Amino acid sequence: MSLSRALAGLRWFIVAAVTLITLGVIVIAGNQFFTLRARLAEEPAWIRTLWWGGAAVMLIALLYVLYRAFFPRRRANGNTRSVPDEATLRREVDDWADRGVDVGDAARELRELDRRRESGETVVAVYGEVSTGKSSLIRALLPEAEIAVDVRGGTTRSVAHYRWQSPDGAGLTFADMPGFGDLDGLGDAVARDEAARAHLVLFVADGEPTRGQWQALEAATHLGKPLVVAVNKSDRYDAEALAGIRRRITGRLGRAASVVAVRSGGTEEVLRREADGTEHIVERARQPDVRELRRGLQAALDCERGRLERRRDNAIFLMTARKLEGAVQAHRRDAADALVDRYARRAMFGAVAAVAPGSDLVIQGTLAVSLVRELCRLYRVDFREMAMERLVAALRRRTGNATPLLLGVAGNAFKAFPGLGTLAGGAVHAVAYGLLFRNIGAAVAESLERRGELDTEDALSRFEETLRENLEPPARELAALALEDRRADPSPGPSGAGS
Repeated sequence: MSLSRALAGLRWFIVAAVTLITLGVIVIAGNQFFTLRARLAEEPAWIRTLWWGGAAVMLIALLYVLYRAFFPRRRANGNTRSVPDEATLRREVDDWADRGVDVGDAARELRELDRRRESGETVVAVYGEVSTGKSSLIRALLPEAEIAVDVRGGTTRSVAHYRWQSPDGAGLTFADMPGFGDLDGLGDAVARDEAARAHLVLFVADGEPTRGQWQALEAATHLGKPLVVAVNKSDRYDAEALAGIRRRITGRLGRAASVVAVRSGGTEEVLRREADGTEHIVERARQPDVRELRRGLQAALDCERGRLERRRDNAIFLMTARKLEGAVQAHRRDAADALVDRYARRAMFGAVAAVAPGSDLVIQGTLAVSLVRELCRLYRVDFREMAMERLVAALRRRTGNATPLLLGVAGNAFKAFPGLGTLAGGAVHAVAYGLLFRNIGAAVAESLERRGELDTEDALSRFEETLRENLEPPARELAALALEDRRADPSPGPSGAGS
């Protein structure tokens, strides 16, 4: 028995037990009802009203709890997100572009939406796992179209559009998309994006949905648009088995999807008996059957006709907002990396002022606070000077145990440069300082990005995680920088690395 079924069985057992207990309480309470009623009859009217009103509220709350136990809300799996306002979204794209963010993907989505609005085309995205017969199904719907079909799977690597005339005279455009689940996964993102741009999603399943297909189906329901599930190669099932597949799909997806049975064609092997009694296996073309699919598409379009445009637009707005957010995050990460690298160089320059290892944040406390302040401004996080000083003080306390580790890593980094002879201690300390500031900056930047606020405990936790990472590569980079400065300035101690 699967874990999900076991949990479902446990839930129904708990519900049944709670129901029995509730019924018992109701019976006991009923025995006291008339006694209580008699006592209340002797009280003032306002007390009786207050008591009965409270009892009614408690009864409604109990009924609501029982209702939710039997009919729980469908979980959104983290995909629920408010649809952004179009004008605000377009303004944000322009604003971030002015700030140097690469908003090309988000801007292209808005331009493509404008193009599709102008064309007035109704798009059906043909979605499904690789080698489930999507292209063959379109060929069955549109016999005159030339579509590449390859039994090796994964032939369709880009989106191709083909038009079809529906029974009511409306024109439909079918988007033949790459199948998801191929080895390199390159077609997955292309298919998801095109499904978001379409008015309706036609999901092709090669019989009973697999685990991966179930996940894709549930993700398709979150697009908020009509979904038609075509069970391909339906002739392999008898009526009872096909009805079972329909029930399982509709039972899991609910009203979000309609299920149709199709046969896209292809070839089949049959046993041929000749006149002389000999038998041999031959291949023959399988007759396609897409009649139910045509009716299903027409029904979905008729039912959702007035809302297709709005649902399509909302899905594109959400996708555009996600792409814009990704571009902004990438821009901030690059800016944060440059900022942290600059402060690491400043920390190396200030190493000559360090009295003893581990005193970096005591001597350069202002530098550490300045780094946190600039990171907060970069991530648009409100901050207070006292909060930043507390964070820096907490980091200073944590660096005591990390100092031997950083000095050891810094010392080993110079071994990658043979022929240096004995190095002055200041060079090793300078690299240790640079590593320390890099780790501090990386921890604070990641915390600000994930939390959206200056969280001391979270930043400290991430700082300790950075110390467990491989510190050798950045240490060698800083060592090379320190050696370059020493060649430029042969005086004792590291020279300024610049800001």
